[in-house]
Amino acid sequence: MTTPKQPTYVNYGAMVNTNVPYLCKGTRMSGFLVEADLDKLKALCQKVITAPSQGVVEYVPLSHYVVLAYADVASVSSIDPPLNHVGSVNERQVAIWILTAEVKREAGALVAQRLAWFVPYIIVDNPASLTGGREVYGYPKSFGWFDLKGDKVIDELHVDVFGGDFGPDKQAGRHRLLEITALEPGADLQVKNEWNNMSDAHDEVKEILWDLEDGEIIIPGLHLAEDLWEDITKHEINQVFLKQFRSATQGAGADFQNINEVRSMVTSFGGMSLLNKHKLTLHALDSHPITKELGIQSQEALLSYVIDMDFTQGTSDVVWQWGAEEEPERKGCLPILSFF
Repeated sequence: MTTPKQPTYVNYGAMVNTNVPYLCKGTRMSGFLVEADLDKLKALCQKVITAPSQGVVEYVPLSHYVVLAYADVASVSSIDPPLNHVGSVNERQVAIWILTAEVKREAGALVAQRLAWFVPYIIVDNPASLTGGREVYGYPKSFGWFDLKGDKVIDELHVDVFGGDFGPDKQAGRHRLLEITALEPGADLQVKNEWNNMSDAHDEVKEILWDLEDGEIIIPGLHLAEDLWEDITKHEINQVFLKQFRSATQGAGADFQNINEVRSMVTSFGGMSLLNKHKLTLHALDSHPITKELGIQSQEALLSYVIDMDFTQGTSDVVWQWGAEEEPERKGCLPILSFF
């Protein structure tokens, strides 16, 4: 199949995003492992990835635990000329991360091909991150506000979002979605284990994340473990997204859909798991149906951690595209297990 030449993006009017790849510097991330519902996670992966691709690609969750993380990225900027000279934005975000495997069905079993993090919710507080994340990569970013108390460890984090409940007499606005609160506010940072690299983090959380005890049997594909270890030592992170745009001609249609994997390279890293305990409180909103879609309830986090890092958010590999005559060629197996 002959691939037509890709058109050039036309920059005009107000600039709301820039070219990939992106350099992300000075990231402080606070993460919390919380319990979800495995059946709901499976159903969401089926809805977002398997169904649109009509089964061409399939990703399944590997755990009923997910990561809820608050991150403050001091600087996000393009490293692609000429837009590498336009400057940077500060991005604050709250995201939910689900560890998944891309699988193939062989003789009644699921054979894992690669690992990737699927992000169904990500809330940001600036318009450049919102529009760029959705348009460029396919992150399902929505707009929100963050009120944070605490320095090295979070005492309180209040997250409001633009949304609300649905109804003919309802109007969208600012509403509280969730809070993260320390069970012992004002306590000093209490370190459980130091993480000098991603391998240290993997060793601590793997027994929690690899817990698919009630699901289908998943068999590691050829070279999966070898490639997984290689990517951990290289500090690479793999994510999967459904990128789509609503149709302007059909109300329920999409003018464009593809499923893509995005790679990031961590260039500096340090972190720690904490003895500090935190509680998640969720508030029901129709616009952000976290409990309905993921089964996450208000709860005490199983594990809290803090990391500091710099990373490069790379280009995407398209693994499926609507209307394509052939499945896109992969650029190699990219399994990755991290923790955020």
